[in-house]
Amino acid sequence: MSRLLFSLLLLATALSGADLFWDQVHTYRLKKDQTAKITVIKPDLKGEREKRSDLTFRWTLYRNGRLVLLMRYGGFPTQHILEAGYKRDAARLYLRDDYSREDLRSYLLIRFQKFDPKRRIATLDVMVKDPQKRVRMIFENEKKAEGGK
Repeated sequence: MSRLLFSLLLLATALSGADLFWDQVHTYRLKKDQTAKITVIKPDLKGEREKRSDLTFRWTLYRNGRLVLLMRYGGFPTQHILEAGYKRDAARLYLRDDYSREDLRSYLLIRFQKFDPKRRIATLDVMVKDPQKRVRMIFENEKKAEGGK
């Protein structure tokens, strides 16, 4: 009986602390080809000046439970196919390259939450992890596709 109670307590603690892992979480609801923009401000490799980079993303196709996401960061375009399921619902983007240790690198995840087939709106979460607290983000176009609001 004590093992069961301990297991339930451990599970409840793990589930309650899941949101504490991310430094920032923002939700976007986008129609097809509607662009979301995030400005990433980070110090350069020497730490002397700030460097600004724009991250833009949009979705172009939803078919058979899969969402095609187009992303552009630092002048480099990428394409991701996201679907609901373990390790297939998110695209990871590293924001800083000056740390070799995985636990010190800043990154963000764009996670596909759900798709509304009647309104043709995809819900995407942008989650930022920044262990060193050196990257600033300016989120634009948040939650704009909800019926013209």
